[in-house]
Amino acid sequence: MNAGFSGADVQELRALATTFQDASDRLLRGRMSVGSQIQISAWVGPFATRFRLAWESEHSARVACVARELARIATILRTNADEQAAASAAVGGADTMAPLTNGGDRRPEATPVSSAEATPVSSAEATPVSSAEATPVPSPTADRITGQTLKHNPYAARYSDQCTFGAQEKFHEYTGEYLNIGSSAHLWSSEAAARGWTTALDAQAHAVVVFQPGVQGADRTYGHVGWVDQTQVRRDGLYAHVVEMNGDPHKGGGPGIYDERWVKDVPGMSYILAPPR
Repeated sequence: MNAGFSGADVQELRALATTFQDASDRLLRGRMSVGSQIQISAWVGPFATRFRLAWESEHSARVACVARELARIATILRTNADEQAAASAAVGGADTMAPLTNGGDRRPEATPVSSAEATPVSSAEATPVSSAEATPVPSPTADRITGQTLKHNPYAARYSDQCTFGAQEKFHEYTGEYLNIGSSAHLWSSEAAARGWTTALDAQAHAVVVFQPGVQGADRTYGHVGWVDQTQVRRDGLYAHVVEMNGDPHKGGGPGIYDERWVKDVPGMSYILAPPR
């Protein structure tokens, strides 16, 4: 190392980034496993019901938040390693320290995620639209962070008639980008959080809504996703207007077809927030 300079070991930084990313991935796998296991029909009773609601509305989101922070730090470490390597190369291989950044909006080129099974929706229950006593809710734009993106729809090749493809297209129409997500619908929120996107548990406009299996008519295995273009506060709670593909065929939906409906925001629904335009 040259006198007067402080530096960092690039390989150690990258190894540490891998450790953080692996920890994030393990948390997400555990979260997915718990979320699936507690849905088994053999577990019944009031405690089971209370725990499922608490898991979907609180605990699951906290685990996802920790996983997201670990993934964010991993991204910062990789950025720092790249800056250190570039600085060292610029001075002829000297081990000099490049200026560190918080890495908040800088992320490496996204790597497409392999597509999982398609996400069909059966018997999606539509809530009748009623404008009486309804108050539109403005969409907040603060703290909506842009995560990892793709330049193409990862579901186009095999699942272009499914809800996942449709939600990606609606997100692209609004933002000009595709989410770096390629899993089944019910995993979208945790995957989005791990890849740097802002997620929420309360309904917000300009967001992808993620339905857990069986919630509001979603498929009992894969869940469902759609696009929220507006929300309303009504006497009985908060509602989201959802534009979706492969919804209930008895109400105008089906594979490759967009339909729309108002649904009440309930436990088991979460949201991936699009950044402000």
